Amino acid sequence: MSKLLPVSLALRAVQFLCGIVILALAVTLITGHKIGSAPVTTKYSAFTGGFGLFTALVGVGSLYVEFIPNLVALALDGLSGALYLGGGIAWAIALRSTNGCKDLEEMVNNGAINFGKKKTGGGTLYGVEIGAKNEKEAIDKLKDNCTKGLADESLQFISVAVAIGLVFIGWVVLKRGGTLGKKGSYV
Repeated sequence: MSKLLPVSLALRAVQFLCGIVILALAVTLITGHKIGSAPVTTKYSAFTGGFGLFTALVGVGSLYVEFIPNLVALALDGLSGALYLGGGIAWAIALRSTNGCKDLEEMVNNGAINFGKKKTGGGTLYGVEIGAKNEKEAIDKLKDNCTKGLADESLQFISVAVAIGLVFIGWVVLKRGGTLGKKGSYV
């Protein structure tokens, strides 16, 4: 057994946990959306979280199951890294104007976190206001949404690093012609 197996399994565990949290954060933001449909950024995050879970499971399976080709796990790791990079960049762009969730005016007008908005006779109704008992509760919900978006962004970038690590381990093991789990597997 290769000395890289425990490292690979640890990275797979991190990959799995990040996928779960990214998916959960995105689903929370999607289900909370009140006006119109949820933004593409949050829908894409749900996809990347689910894809990360799938990649982690296939990667662990490739260690122990003969019928999963080694290159499938390697390709999925590379693809998941690219998808997570896109998701992290999407959140960074979506939240860039919020000044780290400190600029309330920018947060209120940010479609990624305000749960939608629509013009009414006297102004604008924001999704975070629906169901809120008062203005403070709506502002707290808005700040909470922004924090969830920042967490999602950070986890997507962490997942990129994990994917790079897994691709590197896979490349090293394949280059050496060695195995990591079952005969011929790498990660």
